[in-house]
Amino acid sequence: MGFAAVRVLARPNRPRERTRERLLVAAVAVAGALLLASARIARIGEFRALPALAPFVAQPGLRFGVVLGGVLVVVPVAVFAVQVLRLGSTARERRLAALRLAGAAPAELRRIAALQTGRSGLLGGLLAGPAYLLLWAALGVLPTAGSRLLPAPVAGAMTARRASPRAAWVPRVVVGLVGLLVVLWAVQLSVIFAVGAAALIALVALGTPVTRRVARRMAGRGTPTELLAAARLAAAPRPAGRVAGVLAVCGFALGVQGGLAAGTVTREDAGFYLAGVGIAATATLVAIVVSVLALLVAAADQIVDGRRAVAALSALGADPDVQRRVLRRQLTAVSVPAATAGALLGAVLFGPAGIGTAGAAGLVVALLPVPVAAVLVALLARIAVASLAGLLADAADPENLRAA
Repeated sequence: MGFAAVRVLARPNRPRERTRERLLVAAVAVAGALLLASARIARIGEFRALPALAPFVAQPGLRFGVVLGGVLVVVPVAVFAVQVLRLGSTARERRLAALRLAGAAPAELRRIAALQTGRSGLLGGLLAGPAYLLLWAALGVLPTAGSRLLPAPVAGAMTARRASPRAAWVPRVVVGLVGLLVVLWAVQLSVIFAVGAAALIALVALGTPVTRRVARRMAGRGTPTELLAAARLAAAPRPAGRVAGVLAVCGFALGVQGGLAAGTVTREDAGFYLAGVGIAATATLVAIVVSVLALLVAAADQIVDGRRAVAALSALGADPDVQRRVLRRQLTAVSVPAATAGALLGAVLFGPAGIGTAGAAGLVVALLPVPVAAVLVALLARIAVASLAGLLADAADPENLRAA
């Protein structure tokens, strides 16, 4: 099989495949734009400070937190991309099985699959530049001077200065000293990064076993809604588990931000700190929205792959309202507790210090992320169910009971 034939077979020729490719391209482009923005902010340290930037970006001591926040927002986008990659997996497996029966070699099937994914990744990478420019326009042009979060993409104008003669060995010595300081700084922060990375990985990894356990507990309650939602969770625990882990991390970040804000509400310069916490909280809320969107994509794929099961339930008398309740329970059974538990853990760990300095006001601020995380995820799940109403109605069509 030549490359032309592989390219034709890898081309998306169905609406569902084209939707998958567009979503994957968009996810890669957004992730690339966020990484470019984080790298651009990190490189500000090489140049002189810019007065138009917000203090959180302009001050070297606070800039690292902005860069870290930008990188962390990439995590839910990456999870969303993984969920998109799984879209239509059953149909693709059937198609590859048919090609295998027709005589296609395993290497040719791998090339088809690699070309399908690689093309989306390439297009997303090419669009990361324009997406970064749009992000710069939103964060570095539209805000007023002194509140901009992203500097200009071109750094040459900021470094233009009159050259001064130096000995040839001076740059080497400076580079050597800077390199030594970077190594020492990395060693100092290695424990913090190791602990943080281990906690993040643990939360995401625990999502799948926790989802299986929740599904078993739901199945033991006996109500029809719980039984059907538990069956769907048990059939595909990994997508819900991955999203639950990310939502736990997002909830923890909200709890930490609430604890940090609690210690500043009574200070004279509270506006400075609360503005920074507000920016971090906004990024976290965006991450929560992206995570629930990933959960929506996985649920939509499960509905499409299980059309006959949905049609059978409809034929047995399950009205559309029952189907929506089952889907809502499926989306919220793990996601809402994960986000709430993460927010509560962050508030418990970082709230006492703020409560001790701010009293009752600090207590309210420290605990505020817990109901916010729960209500936000539950509301997003309701919106997701409403957006899938048409897909549920199509899946409930008796025509789907015909043999494939």
